[in-house]
Amino acid sequence: MAITWTTYTPNTHQVEKVEVTHAGRVLAPSYTREVRAMSDVYCDASYVSVWNPETSKVETICLGYHFECCCTFGQAEVDASPEVLAEVAREAAEAEVARQDQVEARRQADLAREAATPRKGKTVRVAKGRKVPVGIVGTCIWIGDGSYGPRCGVKDGDTGEVYWTALSNVEVVQAAA
Repeated sequence: MAITWTTYTPNTHQVEKVEVTHAGRVLAPSYTREVRAMSDVYCDASYVSVWNPETSKVETICLGYHFECCCTFGQAEVDASPEVLAEVAREAAEAEVARQDQVEARRQADLAREAATPRKGKTVRVAKGRKVPVGIVGTCIWIGDGSYGPRCGVKDGDTGEVYWTALSNVEVVQAAA
């Protein structure tokens, strides 16, 4: 039967009208949770999950608040067809695949960011600056705070000399694959 909405007159609680909506799209029994109905009024409210074929999404509909100021209240009866349930399952599977893709993309971005971040022990190249020759390739032997921001020590791989420069002046040398 779907959702049967009953509208009452505010003071007499006589039935004003009855309307049926969401036929064939109610997915699960209704449930109740406590909500804030007004600034200082808390009450229980009933909700139900329904399928919206226009957006191809599951939506939650409030059936009404369980206190005296609520004039319209809905009663839900599960009536989703097997076709609708199959569409809901397909949409949920697609959403899970999209979520897994986002997780993987985030993981790959984190790995790339970590690979490009200078750390102690990584091979780095001086890419800019005025006091250290640009192009020096060596091992990062120290990272710490300087008077003007983070600094690092780069031990030249050829000469063994250590150069001190701003951390922003070096970039990680990616190993050849």
